[in-house]
Amino acid sequence: MAIQLLMDIRDGRISGLSLDESSATGDLSDCYKVYFDPDPEFDNRSEWRFRLVYRLLGDGAVAGLTVEGVAVGRRHGLDAYLRAVANLGR
Repeated sequence: MAIQLLMDIRDGRISGLSLDESSATGDLSDCYKVYFDPDPEFDNRSEWRFRLVYRLLGDGAVAGLTVEGVAVGRRHGLDAYLRAVANLGR
């Protein structure tokens, strides 16, 4: 599901919410988040269980834009953000 989300972001079908620097997790100001839940019966968006953290790399030109998946994790305990900070070495 996370790979499909990355393709949807790349193709402009969806976009995430901008992240910032948080004292609880670290600097993710160059990253974005997308919420999701693998259960198709689950539709309460305020309770989505997973997050994908990604960032956009490149020169800004359409052909030069790369979507990089940084982390996927549970919403609970800031898991996705903590993984993202660790994966980025921050």
